Amino acid sequence: MRYEENNTVIDNVLTQEEIDQIYENIESPYREYVMEKYGQKVSDFWMPESSLEKIIRYCEEISGISGLKLEAYQYSRYEKFVMEDGTTSYPNLTPHFDTFEEPRFTFDYQMAGNTSWPIVVEGKEFTLENNQAVTFAGTHQIHWRPKKVFEEGEYIDMIFCHLSLPGNEKVSEEHTSLMQNKEKEAIEEFGELPWRM
Repeated sequence: MRYEENNTVIDNVLTQEEIDQIYENIESPYREYVMEKYGQKVSDFWMPESSLEKIIRYCEEISGISGLKLEAYQYSRYEKFVMEDGTTSYPNLTPHFDTFEEPRFTFDYQMAGNTSWPIVVEGKEFTLENNQAVTFAGTHQIHWRPKKVFEEGEYIDMIFCHLSLPGNEKVSEEHTSLMQNKEKEAIEEFGELPWRM
């Protein structure tokens, strides 16, 4: 992956039939949990084969790399929700990089939603519409979303796909250190808010 990886928006990612099948599969996830740091509920589920193949094909065409492998994908609904302890949690995607052991190419897909919340990659802002995706190098590019307080009933449904390169390349300690410094600088500029109330 590259620190200057191209960031591309893809229109009409999946067919309505594929989207309907994904929602059906999400009804029976094999794992669910809350990422408290980012205020999001996450589900692991089985994606239809046709959808997986399309996503890999999109990513290979955009990255120019053949043999990408879809290592992980997850569904998340961004919305205001109440935690088990009674506090209210709001999505809060602060600047960060993805900490996988190997470089990853990222495909962020907005399946549905009724509000706007841009994705920022290395300072470039992308506002996705439903059935659009944006690509970037999650391990090599700092990414986040601007501050936004979700109102009651507002939501965005996302699927995050992480693809590895062919071979067994690992990220180096130098790379991790560089990205940690970039993340720290971006967070200082971003600032903080009390997202749980």
